[in-house]
Amino acid sequence: MCIITYIIWFPDIDECASAPCHNGGTCVDLTNGYGCGCVPGYTGVNCETDIDECWSSPCQNGGSCTDLLNGYTCSCLPDLYSGFHCDKIVRRRLYPHGSQQEDVTLDWATTALKCDWARKSCHSGFIKTPRMKIFSSEFRNIKIYSNGYVTLGQSYNRRMPADFMTVSYNKKWSAYYRGFALFAPLWTDANFQRGRVTYHIYDRTDTKVSETEKYRVKHALQLAKEDTVEYGGSSSIDPSWVMVISWVDLTPRMYYSSYYEQPNTFQMVLIFDPARWITSVMFLYEKTGWDRYWMVRDSQIGFYVTQRNREDSRALAQSGKSSAFEMAESVGNTGKVGKFYFGVSAGDSSPNPDLLCRNWFWQQRSYWWQVVWGWMYTRVCPCDQRRVITDRRWKFDVNEYFSSRGERICFYERRPYWISTQQCCYEYGSLIGRRDGTGGQTFFLHPRYGQSHINADVKPKEWCCDQSDNCDIFYEARPLDTCWGYVPPFLAWFFGDPHIHTLDNFEYTFNGLGEYTLIETTGGNFTLQGRTAKATNDNGTETNATVFSAFATKDVDSDRVYVAMNEKRDALVIFVEDEDQTSWFASAKLEAEVDFENVSLIKDDVSTVSASFKSGFTITVALNESQLSITVAAPDSFLNDTKGLLGVFNKDPSDDLTPADGSAPLLTNATEKTIFYKFGETWRIDAASSLFYYPLGTHYSTFNILDFTPLFYEEVVGNMTPEQKAEAEKTCGDNKECIFDLAITGNAKAAASGLETNTKNKETADMLANENPTINVTSTFNVSVGDISTLTVIVTDPEDDKVSLTLRTDLPPGATFDNQTGIFTWTPADTNPVNISFSAVDEKGAIAPSADVTVNLCDCSGHGECLFSELREGEKPTARFRLVDCNCTVGWTGDSCEEDFDGCGDGPCTAGTNCTDFTPAQEAAQDRAFSCSECPGGYEDNDGVCVDVNECDKDKPLHDCGQLCVNKVPGFVSPGPRFLCDCKEGYRLEENGKNCTDVDECVEKSSGCEHVCTNDIGSFTAAATMALNSAVTTRHVSRKLMLSAVTATDVPMAAAKLVQQKLVSVLLEKNLHLTTKHVKM
Repeated sequence: MCIITYIIWFPDIDECASAPCHNGGTCVDLTNGYGCGCVPGYTGVNCETDIDECWSSPCQNGGSCTDLLNGYTCSCLPDLYSGFHCDKIVRRRLYPHGSQQEDVTLDWATTALKCDWARKSCHSGFIKTPRMKIFSSEFRNIKIYSNGYVTLGQSYNRRMPADFMTVSYNKKWSAYYRGFALFAPLWTDANFQRGRVTYHIYDRTDTKVSETEKYRVKHALQLAKEDTVEYGGSSSIDPSWVMVISWVDLTPRMYYSSYYEQPNTFQMVLIFDPARWITSVMFLYEKTGWDRYWMVRDSQIGFYVTQRNREDSRALAQSGKSSAFEMAESVGNTGKVGKFYFGVSAGDSSPNPDLLCRNWFWQQRSYWWQVVWGWMYTRVCPCDQRRVITDRRWKFDVNEYFSSRGERICFYERRPYWISTQQCCYEYGSLIGRRDGTGGQTFFLHPRYGQSHINADVKPKEWCCDQSDNCDIFYEARPLDTCWGYVPPFLAWFFGDPHIHTLDNFEYTFNGLGEYTLIETTGGNFTLQGRTAKATNDNGTETNATVFSAFATKDVDSDRVYVAMNEKRDALVIFVEDEDQTSWFASAKLEAEVDFENVSLIKDDVSTVSASFKSGFTITVALNESQLSITVAAPDSFLNDTKGLLGVFNKDPSDDLTPADGSAPLLTNATEKTIFYKFGETWRIDAASSLFYYPLGTHYSTFNILDFTPLFYEEVVGNMTPEQKAEAEKTCGDNKECIFDLAITGNAKAAASGLETNTKNKETADMLANENPTINVTSTFNVSVGDISTLTVIVTDPEDDKVSLTLRTDLPPGATFDNQTGIFTWTPADTNPVNISFSAVDEKGAIAPSADVTVNLCDCSGHGECLFSELREGEKPTARFRLVDCNCTVGWTGDSCEEDFDGCGDGPCTAGTNCTDFTPAQEAAQDRAFSCSECPGGYEDNDGVCVDVNECDKDKPLHDCGQLCVNKVPGFVSPGPRFLCDCKEGYRLEENGKNCTDVDECVEKSSGCEHVCTNDIGSFTAAATMALNSAVTTRHVSRKLMLSAVTATDVPMAAAKLVQQKLVSVLLEKNLHLTTKHVKM
């Protein structure tokens, strides 16, 4: 049989025939398929997807990326960066400025700007700067003036420029070595209302800026670094703060109306490298268009600095000269046109606390979430000092006790939830809420972290609050707690023949003999167990009652703690994780503390020890009269989360007698016997769950006597004779627990000790539960010297307790305070500093948090408006007493508007005239501060100032010159002509000083021609006969004979060169300049 084989052939289909590849992709036919080779910029099976080239953020320095087909484009921040990737810095003569930079504009119409009479000289308020040095003086603020200068340290408002060495500043500050500096890129009498003045501060350490501003800062600092490195001479200079002040399009004062179209635009750039205390100043000029002949005397350029009873000034050579108005064309000391650089500090290697603070704050943003997280998980401060001392979760801050921040006492958490903790500081028993450095703070790192804690929390506070004025930013990163939401711990305790006071304030007696669960949280986070032993009477014989002899406790992740009394019952025995700590306790000083894994032991006194756990639980065990007592402080976070002999912690005592099996709780009026059998014994622990330490030769069964039957209260007290009861009441009063203890043991001291423990614990519990009163009063009190001001203080108590309100500080002179109504009135008589602080305490001793009032005191002497939002120079923003600025009314000046303004003080009248100062009343009536005597010839009065009459003004000529008129500012000492006539090129002024006559250069042989000279009107023609192709070369030369090159047409190049060489030799002999001239040959 034959097998027939068939082969079926299918021809390959060319899938590329349908052109499946898009966007210029190349198709490759494959067996049973195809592939596309995409051109750059496309992807996908068919090259159908445009690749988003912007995904990798190729645009630098804030540039925005726009994806294109097969590419992308970057839109750079204007005036800052350029280049395809915005990677090139833009540099122009001036630093970037204006609305596009979001500069702050000083608007003369705003109330924030202060101006002299008629707004002819205005200035900003003080603008805060870093703590910088100029020479040896320190400055922290700057003030900008409309007339082209700035001051640091103090004000100096003067319309007309003054010679630097005659500058008069506020001498009263010099006694305190307070510095003063004045920098003037172009101080002159300018019309501020026609131009604008702006400023911009670029601060690397300022984290509260937009993304765009970050790149502006980067750009400005890069420019500043390049400038300071190039002109300051040190490659290590690294500025981190730059201020650019721009005077833009300032025109002359209004009486120079002919020169409105001659604006001045210039800058001052203040550059500071705080790490090296290096300060630099740059004067930059874009245009200085004022008529240089007009304003010769009205300008100053340079600086003036006082430093520790020494004065330094530097006036540029252009000051007071016509060249002052050519600064934009002048080559500066940098070798660049319009650019001048001054190093005004020698540098200093000492640390700069302002920089250290700002850099520290800047660094916080890199782990800001951790800072916030840490703060959120810190505990709330107790509201008064009694509570923080009682609440053993807090530890006394011994380091702060020796600080220089005043009489205060501080605490921090012993065992916080996380690495961070809260510090709480108190003054006169009240929590301090001030953000001036005296209050507490968040510790990002607990003090147990040693030097790391000091670097993260202690030093920054010193830099920011103690050594600079940056407390505001410090408290942003290390918040201050206000005690709002504080919940005190809830107390429970055991005493005597065990009497139990639960967390819900239920009391009962349980006389079991063995080891029991006192507290166990449902999640197993915290466990406390107790061991009992038979009580002894006064002669040491055991009785049928019990007392606590040992306690064992543990947090979920802590070491195990064991506290017991020794066999003699006269000393404590302490173990931590089976390691004996008894000798430490015996030798340690009071309040000594030792840390273990998530638990701290504190020696409270010779027979009392406390253990504080991370969970917030604290136990305190005391040995008195051969028996142990224990006090448990439970945080509110464990509400509804406990069980055991201390009950169910839920503020409801009715379920505290819940058995261990979770069955229905016993009634609160159950008998002691019922409680013993149906509740107490159910909480006996087994050997496997025991936390106890067992001394050598002992074990679980040694201490757990299961068949023990105690004596019960009903049996013992019921069998007492009236005489026995009366005797017991002498020691115990009507306290039944004390009477029971005394009856069963016969030990009066032990019974009295238990009673004392119970009484003290109840007092402490009541104190902790009592809520603090609160004081409601405005935080800022604005007052003026001579004016009565009223402050209303309102006190509330959440429990309606009676509250006593007091003024904690001394009553200021001129003040009264009614502590019943809370009305405080004050009429300040002077500017002497005062502090105002109120305190309130309720009838149970709870103290309200500190209520400190910041006083803003104004003294305008009745001659001005108080500016309560603006502090005087030198006033610290966080101070509790601050002097504020004044906006003086017309005619008055000085910090307190106490001085009659001297209208003639800045020399407003033209030289040669007399100035008369007006009284304030005259100033107000006439809207001017002075009057000038009559103007001499050649001048006219314009708004009280003698202004030169421009006789050459083309709109109203007052001259009879034949051709040209040159205006002249006449002098008053030697009066002369008010204008001069001049002639055009090729003419000479006649003897009459007015008319012009043509100069015949050929006759006077001044043409320089060696061949044929022909005189023309205003010029001449020089001709030379050349033997080259009979060509004749002629030359028309103007009076200036400006010749630089001769070109020839229609003649050979060699002939042209000969002509050129000859003419050039003539010009060189005459020392003339060269210009281009076309010559026919």
